[in-house]
Amino acid sequence: MDIADILLWLIVFSCGLIFWQSLRVSGVKSLWFWVSGGLLILLGLGWNDPTLLGIALLLWAVFLLAPLLGFAQVQRWIRQGDYLRARRWMQGLRLLHPSDSWLQYPRICSAILFAQGGQVQLAHQQLKGLERSLNPLALEAHALVFALEGHWQNCLQWLDQLPAAKHKSLTFSISYCRALVETGQCDQFSAYVEQIAPLLRQNSREVHLLKVVVLALGGQYRSLGQILQRTPLTSDVQRYWLATAAMTGGQTQLALQQFQILLQQTQDPFLHQSIQARIAQPLPAIAPYLSAQTRQILHRIAPEPPQSQRYDFGQRTREFAGMTWLLIGANLAMFTLEVQQGGSQDSATLYQLGGLWPPAVWAGEYWRLVAANFLHSGPVHLGMNMLGLLVLGPFVEKSLGVIRYSLVYAGSGLGAALCIAYLPKFIAVEPEFTVGASGAVMGLVGAIAAITLWGWLVERLSLAGRRFRTVLLMIGIQLAFDLSLENISITGHLSGLASGFLLTLSIILVFGFRGVSSG
Repeated sequence: MDIADILLWLIVFSCGLIFWQSLRVSGVKSLWFWVSGGLLILLGLGWNDPTLLGIALLLWAVFLLAPLLGFAQVQRWIRQGDYLRARRWMQGLRLLHPSDSWLQYPRICSAILFAQGGQVQLAHQQLKGLERSLNPLALEAHALVFALEGHWQNCLQWLDQLPAAKHKSLTFSISYCRALVETGQCDQFSAYVEQIAPLLRQNSREVHLLKVVVLALGGQYRSLGQILQRTPLTSDVQRYWLATAAMTGGQTQLALQQFQILLQQTQDPFLHQSIQARIAQPLPAIAPYLSAQTRQILHRIAPEPPQSQRYDFGQRTREFAGMTWLLIGANLAMFTLEVQQGGSQDSATLYQLGGLWPPAVWAGEYWRLVAANFLHSGPVHLGMNMLGLLVLGPFVEKSLGVIRYSLVYAGSGLGAALCIAYLPKFIAVEPEFTVGASGAVMGLVGAIAAITLWGWLVERLSLAGRRFRTVLLMIGIQLAFDLSLENISITGHLSGLASGFLLTLSIILVFGFRGVSSG
């Protein structure tokens, strides 16, 4: 595998995914549909033409990669409330990808900034013509203006008149729940929560905010306190929603005291206005009037048990993983030795240092089964394997502990080497000369599959089930790469994957997990 193969497959996969998503969501009217589709055609025409492939790479970077990365940053700023910076970036990004919804973003950000500054009329002017837009930020801006004006009944009427596709928008659901409770329509709020129950069972970052709002408006103070620990909301915003939950839960005096304290302490001008409106117009005590089915739905929103933290990839990979870095260092040291001895792509040098050649193993050179796992043919080969080790290793290391993690890594590499070495003795395949840590790295994929499968089937954790399905997708993509590229040892990858899975499952059955109690 070389860098051209890697880049080519990245382009194909990303274009295909965007093409399918845009067709499914927006149809042929979407600019993303035409850009990604055009790139796929260009790739098909120039599959063996380096010039056309170079043009495709440039177009992909400019019109797909850069806009998507930039828009992800804009979304982060919007979640943080930094609409000024979001507006500036969108003014540039829309030139790279001038789709209809992106053209609206600078205007909408301006409207929110005007509204937060108390200039409601200017906000109305910016939002003119967007009254029926389902752009999530436009919905948020309209709801914000209505909230500042205290016109919740008008807000409810506006939401009801939006197109039927509104029910697919999380921003609509948040605004609609607020409008129902603000106007005292408790029965309708209860019915709407039952309607969006399938949405509340999801676990994305966006749905998480909807859960916060629904729990707060439903008076679920304790559950809200638990779920807020896992949100990126500022402490002042968290206190605002907790006070709201106390109010809708029937503890009006306690809520008013919390609002008064927060009013004196917060430096957020918009939050200051929201608190004043809440003190002037308290919400009704809605919790006692919720239906039994709604209360059951709200109860299910509560966070998963503590052991689910074991399957949080983000949290576990942020921890320092000493053995993973030691393994990376060993591979880098061997690569340096390869370069000094004659070159990392020189077959004679690789053989001398321990490259895996089955006839040599049959003759008694068993040390090659281990040594080959630390050799690599070229910097790209090394870089890809070390990237995989860096991404996957910390999760497995923190889940199993250093010793068991080392056993899984070494056992997967050895299992892959044994299959490569001795399979030609039993079936009619040609012996292959191989080097690299791919078998051991695929063993880590198998280890993660075993860990998440256990959490899903034995501990009954939905988060583990979602992670297991992600691992299956990773395996499918890897197999697609293996089948389409030359000089890839499919035998080594599959045997390493199986070895890692079986070793990890055996370790869990005998010893359990490290760190978080397995219960």
